[in-house]
Amino acid sequence: MKKDNRDKVAFLESLGFTDVEDNGDNISFEGEYQMSIDVDDIKLTYTYADIERIADKYSCCGDILDDDIMICPTCKEHN
Repeated sequence: MKKDNRDKVAFLESLGFTDVEDNGDNISFEGEYQMSIDVDDIKLTYTYADIERIADKYSCCGDILDDDIMICPTCKEHN
């Protein structure tokens, strides 16, 4: 894990996200949804809401959710 990534992992944990995992170019974590974000997109001045807004959110079936409809494209359940 690069030092820069360690700082960003610790930052996400300090905001209250759980299961934060460094995947190299992106970091996966949990909040209201299972999410991931590119390491380069994380600014240490962001709020919880900023991170949640720009992160990719995953459905119950592991698909990326469309922020406008938030329905799993595989099973059609609301997430």
